[in-house]
Amino acid sequence: MELKISSYFSRKKLACAEAQCQYTMHLLNLNEAMICILQGTKVDLVRIPRNRDEGERLYVLARNFWDDYVVKRIEPPCEEPTEKAKGKKETPKNYVEQLFQLEKQRQRQRQRQGEVG
Repeated sequence: MELKISSYFSRKKLACAEAQCQYTMHLLNLNEAMICILQGTKVDLVRIPRNRDEGERLYVLARNFWDDYVVKRIEPPCEEPTEKAKGKKETPKNYVEQLFQLEKQRQRQRQRQGEVG
């Protein structure tokens, strides 16, 4: 169970909490998780069923980050949102999908660097 305490809990925050649960379920081989959201005196419980593909993709993202930056002691790049994306409200699925697209771009870049080097 994940516990989130906030005066404001957006769809984007829920998407991030759900992704965190998917990653944890993958690591611990669990079939479901619960998110408990406490907002003032209001309590909401959200059941999150395991999505094995998403858990695996998140694991690969985390592993690549670890290997590419932490192990090598390299500061990760700070990427600013594009002007087009700044004014847009993102849905949770788009937000998570953007993380995966960013990782695909980084993989292609690493492949090109490997071909050059």
